[in-house]
Amino acid sequence: MESKLSFGYVAKHSENFIELTIYEETEVKQEHAIEINSLFSEIMTKPFVVLANVSHQCFFEFKAAFKIGNSHLQKKTAILAYGSHLEESLKTVKGIQKISNPNKLVQVFNNREEALQWLNITKP
Repeated sequence: MESKLSFGYVAKHSENFIELTIYEETEVKQEHAIEINSLFSEIMTKPFVVLANVSHQCFFEFKAAFKIGNSHLQKKTAILAYGSHLEESLKTVKGIQKISNPNKLVQVFNNREEALQWLNITKP
């Protein structure tokens, strides 16, 4: 199942695995965080993990980084960064996520296979 968002799209691969892709050159804002959180609560009824694909020129507003992915059912988030400059920026997003939820498991990767392995997901 695939759902289109105003800033990307979500593919639900199974009842416990979602893959989020954010469009290039997107500034992720608070309204985008609300949009994704609402979609997650609609389509996920059991604990789940997320692989977030973020490429090239993508930026997160502080409020968006603080609020995105705050579902109580969301257990792990692997952020897949395409580009070393982006990887450093996303580590800041990870830090903000830990402020909003200290128990949240968030990790930044630059290799898809390693991200899937960390999420305990076989290839979709």
